[in-house]
Amino acid sequence: MKKVLVVGGSSGIGKGIAIEMAKNGFEVTVLARDKEKLEDLKYENCKLNLSCYSVDVNNDAELDAFVYKYDKTIDILINAIGGVYGIHGDFESLSLENWKEAYNTNLFLTVKMVQVFLPHLKNAKESLIINVSSLAGERPGRFNPHYGSAKASLNYLTKYLAKTFGVFGVRCVSIAPSTLDDETLSKDAEDYALKNSLLAESVRKDFVLAAKNKNPINRLGSIDEVARMAVFITSVPSINGISIVMDSGEMA
Repeated sequence: MKKVLVVGGSSGIGKGIAIEMAKNGFEVTVLARDKEKLEDLKYENCKLNLSCYSVDVNNDAELDAFVYKYDKTIDILINAIGGVYGIHGDFESLSLENWKEAYNTNLFLTVKMVQVFLPHLKNAKESLIINVSSLAGERPGRFNPHYGSAKASLNYLTKYLAKTFGVFGVRCVSIAPSTLDDETLSKDAEDYALKNSLLAESVRKDFVLAAKNKNPINRLGSIDEVARMAVFITSVPSINGISIVMDSGEMA
């Protein structure tokens, strides 16, 4: 049974991938900070082969303690940490600290995870790293250049890792979805509504409509679709060193 480690798997895309991997027969371990969310994840999926550990990967001592007791080979590493976390803006409104935080969350922590777990992946002989990226890393938009730049760097890292460690049987692939109809969209709508004294439900509808209008099939993707793509990638060894864009044709 192949072993999967999902970093940032207590919510969002990481959670969706963890559940889908477990449903497809993988032995899944999830790392995340939020202990309560991890407990809910385990309880809601108690019949699946899924283990959860509360670890703040920013904290070297916590991460080292986990690595010390984790004696399993890792066949698949999912790096699902990332996001804007409420810090939205254009170039002129973002501080240097905003940029540093975006790069730490969306790039540096992934670098750290690969550095820590690369020996486990090399020992597996045929292994895979999946980095959760974003359409923002494929083409610049008007807002959030800190986030898009970090994701673009993540896509470069994906190619580098595939090219460098393929000789050890390690593949690396990015998945780059556009706006998803998910809890992140809801949170962004709530934040915008709060700042502008608007109704969150109305703002969310406007956000969804605007996102749909960007692509030719007038729809948003879902976490479930991203999760199924992750499982599909595990089954096709020739998929390597690329960023798979899931944007409903937005870039067409």
